[in-house]
Amino acid sequence: MALKDSIVGNLDLGNHCVLYSLDLSAAFDMLRVDLFHDMFKSVIPDGLLKIIVDFLVDRNYFVKVGDSSSIIVNVDRGCPQGSILGPVLFNLYVGRCLEGLENCRIVSYADDTYVVNIGKTLDEAIKTTNSNITRHTANLKNIGMVVNETKTEIVVFSKDAHAMTEIVLEDGIALKTAKKIKALGILDR
Repeated sequence: MALKDSIVGNLDLGNHCVLYSLDLSAAFDMLRVDLFHDMFKSVIPDGLLKIIVDFLVDRNYFVKVGDSSSIIVNVDRGCPQGSILGPVLFNLYVGRCLEGLENCRIVSYADDTYVVNIGKTLDEAIKTTNSNITRHTANLKNIGMVVNETKTEIVVFSKDAHAMTEIVLEDGIALKTAKKIKALGILDR
């Protein structure tokens, strides 16, 4: 609802919107505990940060099929999935990657992030998208996340965009525009 309201509200104001969603490969598994600690050591009180780090380290796994089991392997990174705390910690970790994005509305939960880039003109919205997606992707890569650029989804919301089939990013990557984002089912009309 927050995305829909942002898009509709901006279109009602005569603005143009470009929505993108980045796909992160093995997102929860890529959280680096050392980086998490460094990012939050001046923000989270020491005792609480120690509890969080203890939650994230010294985890092991093995696979059991019938009576056979694999060896026990230590997990040196990642955030436990299926826990209440996991998505919160993951959001804190990747949330820092959203700092510095401009002229946009961000909706995020766990490894799903949607960024609505806003401009008075379609060209301005595309320029904002270029700047934000470049910064966002670089920030994610800097903390060990793997962005699957071929699965990045983009939708243009503008009365001027009916013939648009792609947006070319500053680094030369062409992103095909879609009529909807699959995860949300939001249409461009």
